[in-house]
Amino acid sequence: MAEKTVQVQADEKFNERVRLGTVAGLPLFFNYSFLLWFLFIIFIDPIKLVLFVSLLFFSVLIHELAHALTSRYLGLGSGTLTIWFLGGFFIPFSETALVEMSTSQRIKYAFMVLAGPLSNVILAGLFILLAYATSMNLLYTAAQFNLSLAILNLLPVGYLDGGNIVRYLGSIVVDWRKIVHYSGILSFVLAAAVFVSISFSGAHFGWVGFLIGMGIGAINMAKKTDEELVAESQKTMDRELAITETSSLTKEASGLPSMIVKTVLANLVIFSIGYLFNQYWTYKDLPGRIAFIDANKSDHRLHLYITGKLGFPTIDADGTPSVSYTNFSYLTDPRIIAFQCDSDSSARQKRTSICIDDYSGERIAKIATGVKELRSLALSPDAQKLAFSTPQEGVYVADISSGVVEQIHTEGDVAAWSPDGSYILINGKGEILRTDPLGKDVRNLTNNSAADVLSVSTHDGQYIYFVSDRNGEYGLFRMDRDGSNVNKIVLENEIHVLGLGLRLSPDDTRLLFSCSDWGESICVVKVDGTEEHILAKGYVATWSPDSKYVAVTGSHQGAIFIVTPDGKQSVRLKNLVFITWDLAWLP
Repeated sequence: MAEKTVQVQADEKFNERVRLGTVAGLPLFFNYSFLLWFLFIIFIDPIKLVLFVSLLFFSVLIHELAHALTSRYLGLGSGTLTIWFLGGFFIPFSETALVEMSTSQRIKYAFMVLAGPLSNVILAGLFILLAYATSMNLLYTAAQFNLSLAILNLLPVGYLDGGNIVRYLGSIVVDWRKIVHYSGILSFVLAAAVFVSISFSGAHFGWVGFLIGMGIGAINMAKKTDEELVAESQKTMDRELAITETSSLTKEASGLPSMIVKTVLANLVIFSIGYLFNQYWTYKDLPGRIAFIDANKSDHRLHLYITGKLGFPTIDADGTPSVSYTNFSYLTDPRIIAFQCDSDSSARQKRTSICIDDYSGERIAKIATGVKELRSLALSPDAQKLAFSTPQEGVYVADISSGVVEQIHTEGDVAAWSPDGSYILINGKGEILRTDPLGKDVRNLTNNSAADVLSVSTHDGQYIYFVSDRNGEYGLFRMDRDGSNVNKIVLENEIHVLGLGLRLSPDDTRLLFSCSDWGESICVVKVDGTEEHILAKGYVATWSPDSKYVAVTGSHQGAIFIVTPDGKQSVRLKNLVFITWDLAWLP
């Protein structure tokens, strides 16, 4: 073995991989090509990339260990484990050429190969159980990844596990060259199928190239003679034995390069585990569910979705919202959610409807509004009535049980109901109005030449917060419920306030508002004007029912984020297809 080792080192055949150690008595090697994944840091968020690389390494390692341990159990012997860019491979020291295998050996090798994908199916099941137990969307993503890994490996093409299984079992009754040749042809067919179904993205072209490569490899293998196959198999065994002996007897394969790789991998694993625990312990008590509107890739229509803690599970609710960017809005009470649910935006003369669902997505009622376009909705505290407004036709109130709709004011947008349901706040044309649900007692609370907008009532009904430019630029103000005692909230850090997105926390202690010059950020401040700061980038935000968290989204984010009010913790709850302009946090 020493002479062979010297020859191998002289030929420099193993400079591309180093030995990391021994796992279950098996030598584990790392191919430097795996590090190419870090080049994607240009396109992917660094944290997401680290989590993906850690998951890939772990899943591939379990996959290859399943091969190796099954090989040992079936009496096929030990071998080497190697992790590389496209996954990994296990090579038994006892492997012989296909033409030299008996029928029983071929069956055993087929079972050994099948163990790899099965291990990923088991991992997917475990990750799903953990996802349900913790409500962590990241774990559900890990389950999907492992299931995809299993399905990919079971494709009956090339040198994938599926191709090897077909080769081992098929060659029992058919000449091995035909089996390998047909698997190569199938690989080309799959590549063509992927090509005609793609959206011409880099990822799809990568799959096409991968399948073509598998096909070329299989067809070239089918052209080899029995002698060439035996010689190639022996060469592979000699190589794996040689590198194992080399890395055991010398420091060249287990010295500084190995230590660097081990350190990098260890830090990846430690960071990933720490990140998962931190996210879980920070948000494990996340209350309620978040409702949002997003596009469905399968039918290209908008759907109402409701997602639980940390993004899992998500349900596709019963209603189909309007496809307009501006025609839907919804507010919540402890029981139900309301939203515009027209499905045909091309029929501009069509009168709109409002769907009333419970928080599980089941339909309660559907109200024909009699108007062409909606702008804002607000449910009464007792969930018996619904106030809504339109751009041109004013404010209406609908009785949910009977469906009767009555106009109560000719202009303005619905802002909110009072906590006892006795009046409705309306954002008029530069004024804050208050009216009873019948529209018989309309009062101008601000009565000022400035633009007074975006009113919100405290949950005890005693005060109203609003945005006004009466001091020359937009600022935050508070007044009593009857419009008296107007006071400006002086911000410590003088953050620029915009007339958008004012939300009061359920505990009446903090305000959310749009800030910066272009409304690209969400700011938070205590109601006394202290501790204001930019909370997150985004256009829309809403409070959790317990006031401990804020959900944020915006057109440039492509996702819903959960942020703590101090801005120190943030988690991506859900990626979005559509640009959603409203969120509802259900109790």
